[in-house]
Amino acid sequence: MASFSYSTGSMPSQRGHEDRQELEFENMYSSRLLDYFQHPRNAGEVANPDAAVEVENPACGDILRLTIKVENGHIAEIRFRAKGCVPTMACGSALTELVKGRTLDHARR
Repeated sequence: MASFSYSTGSMPSQRGHEDRQELEFENMYSSRLLDYFQHPRNAGEVANPDAAVEVENPACGDILRLTIKVENGHIAEIRFRAKGCVPTMACGSALTELVKGRTLDHARR
């Protein structure tokens, strides 16, 4: 869902625009943030989740949805779906890695 790729474009003028856009992304965002955006971890939804939450930023309309499966008080599985800007999608991906395997109390911090 949250994968990212640049199209190659068939027209030289279009390719030049895409090259400029790629450079703008690299100058605007850290390589780590771009990695989470371009190679999302744990994207999707957990089947039959124990809990789900969806948050929306009213200022820009970005949406992040998290679903989790809990076993013995630990987050056994977590997935995200996001609609929005590059940082929103990258944060959803990074968040899943930060809390997976943690206790619910630790994840709340």
